[in-house]
Amino acid sequence: MKKLFCLALAFLALVSTNVLNAQDIATKLIEDGGSGPYKAIMATDESLQTHTIFKPINLEPFGRRQLLPVLVWGNGACANSPFEHYRFLNEIASNGFLVIAIGVMPEDGVRYPGNGSESKQLIDAIDWAIAQNADPNSQYYQKIDVNNIAAAGMSCGGLQTLDVCQDPRLKTIMVCNSGLFVNPSTAVSGMPSNGKDKLNQIHTPVIYILGGESDIAYGNGMDDFKRINHVPAVAVNYPVGHGGTYAQPHGGEFSIVAVAWLKWWLKGDKAAANLFLGKPSGLEKRAGWTIEKKNLPELTLDEFPAGTKPNELNIKGAEWPRVGSDGRTYFKVYAPDAERVEISYRGPMTRGNDGWWTYASEQPEVEGFHYYTLSIDGVTVADKNTRPFFGTGIWASGIEIPAPDRDFYEVKDVPHGVVSESVYYSNVRNEWRRCFVYTPAEYAKGKKKYPVLYLQHGMAEDETGWNNQGRMSAIMDNLIAEGKAVPMIVVMDSGNIEVAFNARSGQSRDEYGADFTDVLLKDIIPHIEKNFRVKADRENRAMAGLSWGGMQTYWTVLPHLDVFSYMGGFSGAGSLDINQIDPVEFNKKMHVLFMGIGEAEGPARVQATADQLRAAGVTNVVTYVSPKTAHEFLTWRRCLREFAPLLFKKK
Repeated sequence: MKKLFCLALAFLALVSTNVLNAQDIATKLIEDGGSGPYKAIMATDESLQTHTIFKPINLEPFGRRQLLPVLVWGNGACANSPFEHYRFLNEIASNGFLVIAIGVMPEDGVRYPGNGSESKQLIDAIDWAIAQNADPNSQYYQKIDVNNIAAAGMSCGGLQTLDVCQDPRLKTIMVCNSGLFVNPSTAVSGMPSNGKDKLNQIHTPVIYILGGESDIAYGNGMDDFKRINHVPAVAVNYPVGHGGTYAQPHGGEFSIVAVAWLKWWLKGDKAAANLFLGKPSGLEKRAGWTIEKKNLPELTLDEFPAGTKPNELNIKGAEWPRVGSDGRTYFKVYAPDAERVEISYRGPMTRGNDGWWTYASEQPEVEGFHYYTLSIDGVTVADKNTRPFFGTGIWASGIEIPAPDRDFYEVKDVPHGVVSESVYYSNVRNEWRRCFVYTPAEYAKGKKKYPVLYLQHGMAEDETGWNNQGRMSAIMDNLIAEGKAVPMIVVMDSGNIEVAFNARSGQSRDEYGADFTDVLLKDIIPHIEKNFRVKADRENRAMAGLSWGGMQTYWTVLPHLDVFSYMGGFSGAGSLDINQIDPVEFNKKMHVLFMGIGEAEGPARVQATADQLRAAGVTNVVTYVSPKTAHEFLTWRRCLREFAPLLFKKK
């Protein structure tokens, strides 16, 4: 034990003789100390004499409640002194940052061509800051925000920044008047010579601050920006050339952009974010500036975007996601430990300093209902803020973009029918099953019998789809109340296609969901006619389905014209086999063949089928095209609205 104690003392003595506490050995006031709220100073620290430090003169305001984020800086020409950038860097420090620049403290009128600097010196600066924050004897003890560190540099220093961009301690990077060479072999000797694949290692928000087309680095920098698609990225240009505005009082225009960017990403400053967000952004309102951006949240982290409302499918009390009056969508998810969060069909979200991830669509989304899921570090989950909807083979989340004609599927002050769950045993599949049954508002009041519509969902959906996503009960209530549709019962059951078709399963497309015909004819219809007051004859039975449910409708009805007298395919998968149809018998027994489809999903194929049927002598074909919609529930809601009034009116 005594030996171990002596070894420990020896180790502590070794550490104490090789690590110096932060102590200024030279300082200099730059201009008036900067225009920020904390007058700043340039200093050489005894424990890091290879670098120059810019910091608030008075460190007393900083501590656990207000920490100093860190910026490490690489100089132009790989210089070992920030002699070209000290006004710019001091201005940043005056806004409450600890800036550590590569190289010795500059003196007025003295250039330091000397030996070039290395990218590693940026890492050295980060290591030093973290060590000083943990040292009780340091003037920076517990004053540095070691969780919010940025790297930046100008020209060669920008290449050095990209050289270390993979460091996991970085929260953002700024590349100034710089960009990777398209051909690394053309890089100037002594500069980092990474290829463009280095951009894939960027894991933080990144901004390129360039001097316009006259900047020699403009082409390289803009090429970098165009290649970056996996993180929030901004490219701004101010037409001053390669020299930037670093030497102007307080660093000129470049410092305004840099300070705002650092405040946003290292301090979570929402007002600073507005320089980059919005259309037009705050920066675009400043003379001379242009901005290009991608993957930005386009909203401040805690405030609701103007003109938005909570998604109508949210659980009660949930404010996110939100939908704008222009149809744009806004999402917000709390995942503080995640490295990457994405929204299906949209893309990556942007991480804030408080653990919240945000996303705002750049363009209005298509009207109607849309499924979505979250991917958190590769794991697909539903958003807990919305009601669940079974679709795409999972219980997913949903968002609703109000359509101009939404009145027909909204709940109104009219008599409401009832959707009930009815359990039965399937002898065909040897299993207990359930169906959902809509009975019109008047059903409970008498002994009248009603016709029945058997209504099927699509692939990777189930018996809940038509009433949840499809708003079936609201549509039927409204049509019946307006006298447009006769009161009817609607039955919705599983088409045995909840798992999406996969050819690798060994099942052919003709076999996928094909057993539903027997389930319907032998199990469901007998169950309904035994347990509900229905008219049990072909004149009072109809069948329709969306997508694959449309195909199941064709498979079921065409061979069984003695069972059904109406059928509808809503974006029906596959196509009708016209050779199956005897026009004379079909015209006699089938009162309506309805085929509907969305305008954006190729209506020509439906029209071609209808033309062939009419040419063959079929007279009861009705077609419908849903304006501006694709293979989605707004198409199918509209199809139901058009189809239901055609039913059960045959004399």
